[in-house]
Amino acid sequence: MKRTSTRRQRRKPNTSQGRLSEILGILLLTLAVLIFLALISFPGELNNEDSSRNIIGKLGAELSGSLTQFFFGRWPAFVFPGLLILWSLTVFFKWPKLRSLYISLGVLGLAFWIAFTVSLVGMPDPNSEHAGLIGVEFGTLVVGFMGLVGAWILWSLVVIVAAILLLQIRPSEILKGIGFAFKSVVLWIWDKRPRRLPKFSSFKRKPKPTAESTDFSGFSDNLPPEPFNPGAPQSEDLFQITKREMPTISTAVTEKPDGTKSAEYQLPPLTLLADPPPESPDAPEELKEKANRLQAALADFGVGAKVVRINPGPVITRFDLEPDPGVKVSRISNLADDLALVLRARAIRIQAPIPGQGAVGVEIPNKKPSVVVLKSIAADPLFAESDAPLVLALGSMASGKPYVSDLAKMPHLLVAGTTGSGKSVCLNAIIASLLLNNPPQRLQFVIIDPKKLELSIYARLARHHLLTSDDLDEEVITTAPNAVRALGGVELEMGRRYDMLAGVGVRGIDEFNRLAEKGKAVSPEGEVLKPLSFLVVVVDELADLMMISGKDIEEPIARLAQMARAVGIHLIVATQRPSVDVITGVIKANFPARLAFQVASKIDSRTILDVNGADTLLGNGDALFIPPGRGTPERIHCCYVSPEEIEDIISHIEDQPHDFYRHPLRLPHLEGISSFGGNGLEDRDELFEEAARMVIRQGQASVSILQRRLKIGYARAGRLVDQLERAGIVGPFDGSKAREVLVDEDYLQFLDGDAPPP
Repeated sequence: MKRTSTRRQRRKPNTSQGRLSEILGILLLTLAVLIFLALISFPGELNNEDSSRNIIGKLGAELSGSLTQFFFGRWPAFVFPGLLILWSLTVFFKWPKLRSLYISLGVLGLAFWIAFTVSLVGMPDPNSEHAGLIGVEFGTLVVGFMGLVGAWILWSLVVIVAAILLLQIRPSEILKGIGFAFKSVVLWIWDKRPRRLPKFSSFKRKPKPTAESTDFSGFSDNLPPEPFNPGAPQSEDLFQITKREMPTISTAVTEKPDGTKSAEYQLPPLTLLADPPPESPDAPEELKEKANRLQAALADFGVGAKVVRINPGPVITRFDLEPDPGVKVSRISNLADDLALVLRARAIRIQAPIPGQGAVGVEIPNKKPSVVVLKSIAADPLFAESDAPLVLALGSMASGKPYVSDLAKMPHLLVAGTTGSGKSVCLNAIIASLLLNNPPQRLQFVIIDPKKLELSIYARLARHHLLTSDDLDEEVITTAPNAVRALGGVELEMGRRYDMLAGVGVRGIDEFNRLAEKGKAVSPEGEVLKPLSFLVVVVDELADLMMISGKDIEEPIARLAQMARAVGIHLIVATQRPSVDVITGVIKANFPARLAFQVASKIDSRTILDVNGADTLLGNGDALFIPPGRGTPERIHCCYVSPEEIEDIISHIEDQPHDFYRHPLRLPHLEGISSFGGNGLEDRDELFEEAARMVIRQGQASVSILQRRLKIGYARAGRLVDQLERAGIVGPFDGSKAREVLVDEDYLQFLDGDAPPP
C-alpha cells in the first residue's frame, strides 16, 4: 500500500505540469488569434474615426496600432501571431525548444529586414506606417552613418544571417552552388560557340579489304591506333584505326645459342601456330559517340571531365579523361556501376589515375572483341628476339601492344581464375611459349594436374621435356600422394644443385652454366660438370591438393618459392578458388608475380591481387597482372592457343632426337613423406586409432562427424576417412549418406593390442 501511494504521489506533479503546459499552449494560441484579427482589421491610423470597427474593439486597435507603428510596420507585424502559434505548438507537441528559438530569431530577423528594406526604399522620407518606428529610426541612423550604399551592404548581411538561421544552410554550400551554376552557364555558352570542326576530331579509316568477321570465344590480336587527342592540331588523319601488320615469319628453324643442345634438335617453328583471324574493330564513329556519351553521363552525375585520348584495343577501349580542376579522382572511380548502366556495358573498370599521366582511364568493352593468338605474340620482336630463355608470351596489353615477361625475373607465378575465365588456356600458352624457345637440354618440366584433363597431353614429352621418376607410375602427376612426393623430389633436386653451385663457388645458375659451357665448372672431386637445365614446376589446381594434403603441399611449395630461384627452379601455381585457405599467407608472400583472371567476388580479387578489379573482368582471357616490384595491376588479354596447336607442337617435339642425359628426379623415402598407400601403420594419421574407436562406437562415419568430434579441419578429416576405408573399418562413399561401419566392437580389442587382428 505504501508503494502504491508513493507511485501516485510521483505521478501527480507530472500530470499537473502537463496540464499547465496545455493551458499555456491554449493561451498562446488564443493570443495569436486575437492579435491576428486585430492586425487584419486595423484601418491604418490609430486615431481614425473607424478605429472602433476593429474586430477586437479598442484593445485590438491599440494593440495593432502599437505593433504596426512602433515595431516593424503593418505587414511585418504579422510575424508576432505567427511566433505565438509556433510556441503554442511547441508546448503542445513538446517540440525541441532550442530549434523553435532559432526559428523565432530567424523570423524576427526577416521582419526586421522587411522593415529595414521599406525604410531604405522610402529614403530620404520613409513612412513609419509601413516601416514602423524601429525600421524608420534604424534606417535613418544607418544611412546617416554609412550612407545609402553602406546601408544596402548591411541589408545584404541581414539577408544572409536570416537565411542561415531560418533555412539552416551553410554559406559554403551557397558559394559552391553559385560557382557550379556559373560554370555550367560558361560551359553551355562554350559548347554553343560556332566551330569549324565537330567536338571530337575527325576520324578517317584506312581502306582495307572487306573481310567477313569471325566470331571467336577467345581473345584478339590488335595493335593500338594512334591516340585520339582533341588538343592536337587538327588534321584529316589525326585518328586512325590501322590493322596491325604481322611480321614476316620465316619457315626456317631458328635456334637460340645453347652449348649443350643436340645439333639435330630443331625448335618448333611458328608455322605450327594458327594465323590471327580477321579483325573487326569498333567503327571510329562509334568510338566518338561513346566518348560523347561518357562525357554527358559524367556531367549528369555532377563530375566535370573531358576525354583527351581514345586508345582502342582488341577487347576493350580505354578513354582517358582529364578531370576539371577541383574534381576528386574518387568521385569518378565510384561511378563505375552507374556508367556501366548508362553506357550499357557489361562491366567498366576505372583506372584512377593512370600511372605517370594526369588522366583517369575508363576501360569499356568493345562490341566485337577480337582474338589474341599465340602466333601474333611469338612473332613479335619482343618475344622472338629476346635473350631470356624463360620469356613468356602472356598476351597483349589493353592498348593492343604485345606483352611478354621473363619467368626468371618473377621468379614464380601465381594464377587464379574461375571456370571459363581462360586460366587453363593461359597455362597452355605459357608452356607452349617455353617449348618454342628451349630445347630439352635447357628446359625441363614437372607437371601436376589433379584434374587429369588440361595438361595430360604433355605426358607425351616424357622423353624430352618432362622430368619423371621410376618410382612414380605416371608422367603427369594427377594424385595428391604423387604430388607430395614429386614436390619432395624437386626439393632434393634443389639441394643437389645448391651443392653443385657451392662446390664451384658461384651464386646463380647463369654464372654456373657459363663456366660449364667453357669446361671450367669442376666439382671438389675433380668432376667436370655439365650445364644445368631450368626446371619449371606447373601446378594446375592447388585447391584440390590443399584440400587433400594441406601442409604436405604448402610446405614444399613455400620452401621452393623461397630458395629455388638461384638454381633455376621456378613455380607456376594455378587455382580455381583463390580463398585464404588455399592461397595462404606463406604461399602468397613468396609469389610476387600474380595473374588474376575473372573471379567470383571482390574478396577473391583482394586475396590474389590485394586490390579490387578482378571481379569486373570479362572472362575469356581478360586478366590483371602484377609483375614483381609493382603494386598496381596491368590489364592484359592472354593469348589463345587451340588444342590442335598444342598437338602439333608436341608431335613435332616427339619426332626430335632424345639422345641426351638427364639427371633423374629422386624421390624422398616413404617414411619421410606419406604416400597414402597400403594399409601399414607407418603412414597413418596419429588420430587414426582414436577416429576408429569413435566411428565403431558411433556405428557410422563421415567427414563432418570426425570434424566435430575430433575438432580438426576438413582436409585432415577427409584423410582419416580414406585411411579408415583402406583399413576395412568403414565402407565406400555412398552419396549424402554416412559411411557404413564394417567391423564390430571386437575390433577395439585389436586396437588396444589385446587381440590379434580380425
